[in-house]
Order: sequence, then C-alpha cells, then structure tokens
Amino acid sequence: MEFFITKQRLEELSNMTDFDKLNASKVPDVFKYKNKCYVCVGSISSLGKGLISVSCHELIPLEKYEGDVKPEYSGKHYSLVMEGKRQRGYHARLLKSGSQKFVMIDPMIDFKPLKEPEQLTFFNH
Repeated sequence: MEFFITKQRLEELSNMTDFDKLNASKVPDVFKYKNKCYVCVGSISSLGKGLISVSCHELIPLEKYEGDVKPEYSGKHYSLVMEGKRQRGYHARLLKSGSQKFVMIDPMIDFKPLKEPEQLTFFNH
C-alpha cells in the first residue's frame, strides 16, 4: 500500500526513523495519517531523484492487537527469526513507551512524493 504526500513532509518522515529505539523495543517518533499512527522503518533515495519512499508500519495499542503472531520485543523477535520460527520484518514487534505497550502491524506502508508539475523555464532574448 502507498500514500502520496508532499516532498517536504516526506523528508520530515525520513528524519523520524530511529533504529536505536526500535532495536531497544522503544516507541520512536510517531506520526498520524488518516487517523492511524505510524512508525518509520526506512527510506529509499537516489542521487538523481532524491527521496523516493519512506516505509512505515502502523502502530496500535497492544490491547487492540488481534493478530495470529504473538507480539515480541526485539531480542526475542530476532532470536525466533534466527531459529526459523518467525518471519523477518516488523510485524508483531512489541514496543513500549513508559508503561504502555504497542504493536507494529503489517502491511508496510510506503509514503511517496506527490508528482510535482513540471516547472516552466523562461529565456530572455
């Protein structure tokens, strides 16, 4: 799934990615889009086009999670992945903020830049 937002907002989202907090099972900066909360997990850019995409997962309170995969903190998640007992990725990753617990859920959402109209070029004669 993908959503299109302004290039400026896309840059802001890209700067919100915080792997240190994710790996420590802590909630990094969260943003709201269409009444859902999201956490940024990465971005793609190119030299010619600049920022192309920011990948995010929805974040929900643990008590609202109804998935089949048991939510786990990062350490346990990685161990289960290495043992072949869990898929790689962020689905059902358990995060905490203070005493509150949250779960990252699939699908991954890609935020991409809105198509900007071509700019006119003026020449002086």
